[in-house]
Amino acid sequence: MKKIKLTLLILFFIQQIFGQDATATIETVSNCGDEEILVSIDVTNFINIAAITLFIGYDTSKLTYINHENANIELPGLNSNAMINPTTQVGITWSSINPANIVNAKLLDLKFYYHADNCNLSFNEGCELVNSNLEIILFQKNDGAVLYGPFPSIINHPASITVNTGDDASFSITANNTIGYQWKVSDDEGYTWISLSENSTYTGVNTPLLHINNVSLLMDQYRYLCEVTNGICSVYSEDAVLNVNSFSDILNLTQPTCYLKQNTPNPFIGTAQIQYEVPGAGLVNISVIDYSGRKIVDLVNEYKIEGSYSVKFNADKVIPGIYLYRLDFFGKEMNFSEIKKMIISKSAFTDL
Repeated sequence: MKKIKLTLLILFFIQQIFGQDATATIETVSNCGDEEILVSIDVTNFINIAAITLFIGYDTSKLTYINHENANIELPGLNSNAMINPTTQVGITWSSINPANIVNAKLLDLKFYYHADNCNLSFNEGCELVNSNLEIILFQKNDGAVLYGPFPSIINHPASITVNTGDDASFSITANNTIGYQWKVSDDEGYTWISLSENSTYTGVNTPLLHINNVSLLMDQYRYLCEVTNGICSVYSEDAVLNVNSFSDILNLTQPTCYLKQNTPNPFIGTAQIQYEVPGAGLVNISVIDYSGRKIVDLVNEYKIEGSYSVKFNADKVIPGIYLYRLDFFGKEMNFSEIKKMIISKSAFTDL
């Protein structure tokens, strides 16, 4: 009795399959153009099939046929080729004395080089299925297409900025239809671009806001842009220039009142004394900066009241050369910065 029930169940399943129409569907894909793409042809109820002939029409100004890939394992020896007569199309043929049975799966992928613009992919006349009894099988054909885009839309591009050495800087972008960001930098006026990664200098490299910490004079004229993507297509923003003030530019920005005194002695070996005035209560920072704009050390970074002060700078482990030292004052009624040069003599440097 159990065997009879199982047999009836199998016969019912086969009847259901054969009772449904066979279908072939060309995939609709979206792409940004100028690259290779795969477009699948999916089929259902290709049962007891001994021969397949398909003709797929396309526009050669938008697509260039390369070959097919990932043919179904039921179809060994399947062939495809580009044709120009009687019309531009891809011809797909297969036949075997061993019938194929594909219930619901991919037939194959068509590989094209996609140029641009929307392009329809359609089944042309002459498509045919033949079963093992040499009977023609009617089947439903669903056309597809390659759609151009969609592309992200940039609303606001990053803008060029000017900062002083040792300051922080930032660039921002506003875009619609975007899920990803990648900031890039160029140090050769835009000829080559390098994708940024998170580190002590750059943060927010995959966000709409790029932050640059402790800008160096070496970064002067660096260019930055952002690649934005929606997961399908990417676009690039306009590039923005980072202008970094040179030492002479910074010195021209100092206050006429001299709160920061010249270090003594200068040049010096070993240790120098720096005197400074605080005009009122506020936060005082005194730092030493090298020629590239990199901060070497903070000598003072604390709240002070009005008065005269001095601080020592030990340069025993600093490479000899010309340096800047900078006073930044943040008070209730005024903020200002002053910068002066110092020279560390060669004999001051000892190997570490």
